[in-house]
Parts: sequence; C-alpha cells; structure tokens
Amino acid sequence: MPPGNTPLIAAELHGLSAGAIWLKREDQNPTGSHKDRAAAFQLDKAKAAGTAGVVISSSGNAAIATAHYASLHGIPAAVCVHPATDPAKLAAIGGSFTTLVVTPRAINSAKRIARQFDVPNLRPSTSEDALHGYRVLGEELDVVPGSRVLLRGFNSPMMVAAWFAVMKLGAKGKVVEIEAVSTGSLGLDLALGIGGLPRGRVI
Repeated sequence: MPPGNTPLIAAELHGLSAGAIWLKREDQNPTGSHKDRAAAFQLDKAKAAGTAGVVISSSGNAAIATAHYASLHGIPAAVCVHPATDPAKLAAIGGSFTTLVVTPRAINSAKRIARQFDVPNLRPSTSEDALHGYRVLGEELDVVPGSRVLLRGFNSPMMVAAWFAVMKLGAKGKVVEIEAVSTGSLGLDLALGIGGLPRGRVI
C-alpha cells in the first residue's frame, strides 16, 4: 500500500465549533508516520537510478520508513541511530536489506558512509528528494476550502520540510501564527510539537 491519502477528520473538542480543528491522520501511513512520503519517493528514485545502496540517520520514524521501502525495492540501506532511540522504534527497523548502525554520532556516521561508498544520504532535512515526497501532503491539505496550515516554533525539521514543499512546489496555503492551548497533559503538549492545540482551523 503506497503512502498518502490519509484521512482528514474534524476534531470533536468541547468548546470548539465543528471544523474548528482538523486532524490529518499521518499515523495511518504504512509505517505509521508522514516520513513514509519522503522515503517512498526517495527509494523509488534510487531504484530507478540503479543506486547500489542508501544511508540515513534518524531518531526513529524516518529510519523505519527507509528500511521498509528499501526492502520493498531490494536496496541495501544503512540506518544510523543514536543509542537513546526508543527501543520500540529500534525493534520496528527491519528488513533483510537493512543494516542497523547504533552510534552516538549517527548524523556524522551517515555522512561518512555516504562519502565512502558514494551512496545518497536520505536524511529528510537535507535531501532535496524528500521535499518532492512531501508535495502530495501539501496538495492533500489544500483540498479543504479556506484551509490554513498552522506552523509554530519550527522545532521539527520535517514540519519545515513539509511547509517548504508546499511553498516551493506550488501547493496553495499560508502560514498563520496563533496561540497554542494546553491539553492539560504535558506529555501530550510536547508530543503535539507546539505546546498544545492551536486555536482556529488547523490541518
């Protein structure tokens, strides 16, 4: 099953009108995150180019996605992760074509492997191809009339990459800075990446 076309649903929250907040269910991609969009495009391109292998450094989700799509294409993948990576994510990095490299210098190790073996480094925040993978996400967000993409803090490189894809590759949209409302749970606020739920319409 290819990534994308994930459900866009209106959140039902007390005190907010219907459609005030929209949720894009990227967790329903094949490996459970939006990183599938970039990895699928990157590995499709690597396969078409006859690439001998790929490498990536990741804290989890991008590594899982890369291992998945590399295995589908039969492309060897070196996946560099930090020792502090969530054990559940480490367990999800699999595939007979994947070599897992656990190192405290994951980013530098991936760069060194890319140079030594002349293979592409797929780290999404530095890969032009990853932006193309996120283009469809921008197009899917744009289907809601009057929709606004709300980005605050830019503490996630992938949120920056996703928005850059929207702007650079032609999807419509605009950035709106709005106040975040705490959910009452510190853990959930942190997981949402902006300190809570944003006021207004969000996708």
